[in-house]
Amino acid sequence: MRTRDHRSGRSAAPSAAPSVVVTCELTLVAQTVAAALGHRGVPTTSVPWWMLAASLRTGRNDLVDPALLRRADVVLLIGDLASGSVLRDMRELGPACRRPWVVMSDAAEGPEWGGALEAGARAVLPGSTSLAGMVEALQVVARGGTPLTARKRADLVHSWRRLDERRHDLRDRLQSLSPREEQVLGMLYEGTTVSEIAGRLAVSETTVRSQVRAVLRKLGVDSQLAAVAALRELRQAGEGH
Repeated sequence: MRTRDHRSGRSAAPSAAPSVVVTCELTLVAQTVAAALGHRGVPTTSVPWWMLAASLRTGRNDLVDPALLRRADVVLLIGDLASGSVLRDMRELGPACRRPWVVMSDAAEGPEWGGALEAGARAVLPGSTSLAGMVEALQVVARGGTPLTARKRADLVHSWRRLDERRHDLRDRLQSLSPREEQVLGMLYEGTTVSEIAGRLAVSETTVRSQVRAVLRKLGVDSQLAAVAALRELRQAGEGH
């Protein structure tokens, strides 16, 4: 099992130092953060995210020892909230983990933070959080609290729900496109011009322009740039075609 304990006698443990499992898709990042927390006297173990996720999904004890999570007070997940995959994994795996989550992400404070909170995170920290700030947040969560005010949490979750509703509507609109309209939108996304699309598809530019107008109408946007931006948003969130 490729987990790593991080202990250090260089500084005294903070009062009621929580036991933390640090996980990230980038193993070196998890190890680096875990080592830094260890130097602050926080009992910490780093686990590659793929390994923890697979263990929670399958219940395989040969990947991550269940006792590791039982001993942990908090799971610190370092991930890219903007990608969408982190939120999906949290919604799926949070109940199986049975430990409070703190998420650290470079995503700007906004709807994605609310998505993490709704998926079960007790707190979301920006990637620029100082080590002292990280330790303080982990201590609060380990005691059953959250560093967020109730109003801040409600505002973030509300902003996420609005974004999620808009994306759901956009997904439905994309699914209403015909196969040819979807193909044309994909070519516009790649930067292909109308004349180039006509040449590739062996149709007239008039036909392509008609298909583009149909795409704009079905997506509820008024320009090719807006249509491409809509597709880009869903793809970045891991939901586009």
